Amino acid sequence: MDRGEGDSQRGPLKVPTGLQDGGTALWREVTSKNDLSAAELAILTEACRAKDRCDWLASETPRQIAGLELRIDDISKVHNATADGLKKLIGALRLPDRFGRRPQRRGTPRGTYATYDRKKTS
Repeated sequence: MDRGEGDSQRGPLKVPTGLQDGGTALWREVTSKNDLSAAELAILTEACRAKDRCDWLASETPRQIAGLELRIDDISKVHNATADGLKKLIGALRLPDRFGRRPQRRGTPRGTYATYDRKKTS
């Protein structure tokens, strides 16, 4: 990611275009305290976009949005799904806690599969 005036210089990373206040604040907070890989920066970018969507959805009242009539329960469902996605993205970053410890990396829900050479026994 572009740090503005060269990669060798420490400093805040350039905020991705299109982020609103909430997403920008999240980006600056995380990048100022952590040195992230390109993959982690991609996850963070999506988390910032999700943060902006959550903020926007939370501010909406039942009314027409982009020509569609949305009821409050529809907005709540979308908001909850977006917030859940945000939580998962932030968790995927495995950011260190205040003591500098990163959360344990978890395997897949089904665990690791081992391949075995299965021979028929006679």
